[in-house]
Amino acid sequence: EQVGAALAGKLGLAFLLIITATWVCFGICHRLVRADQGALPVTDAQLRRFLMRLRIAVWLSVLLALLTLWTATGIRMPHVPAG
Repeated sequence: EQVGAALAGKLGLAFLLIITATWVCFGICHRLVRADQGALPVTDAQLRRFLMRLRIAVWLSVLLALLTLWTATGIRMPHVPAG
């Protein structure tokens, strides 16, 4: 049970990191590239909102990546006696 609890937290953080990175790539950046390549009209206010969301999402991804890395290396597995 102790091993499962330790791994569940790590797996949850990794899942959140993947979801956040996917949001950055396909949710925000894809829309910016599509607007640029399609020559779609984008106002300054819309561009500022896009960039603010991008900054927040990237910093959230960095925080989750560091937290995931810290838990992956910082939590020690409990000693289970053999037999």
